[in-house]
Amino acid sequence: AHARNLKAISAAKVKTDKIDSETLALLLKADLIPYAHMISPELRAMRDVMRARLTLVEKRKSALNSIHRINEGSQLAAPGKPSCLTDSYSESFA
Repeated sequence: AHARNLKAISAAKVKTDKIDSETLALLLKADLIPYAHMISPELRAMRDVMRARLTLVEKRKSALNSIHRINEGSQLAAPGKPSCLTDSYSESFA
């Protein structure tokens, strides 16, 4: 069952294993248990690679934003001219 979609159990004020199992039995009897999606093994590797890539892209963007904040807060560059930090780092990411 999809754990997040079992609202009857998660919304209960009193939570014990016995009460939860009785609630699950009632939901199962009424055919109200939401099914959980299980990703196929072939797609699992691709999903993991995409998650890792997303994390790396977010870290790269964060680093570039930090460099821009440093440039704006210092006297490294005149307005409209690229800073020495931006030039050296932009070559690394090209």
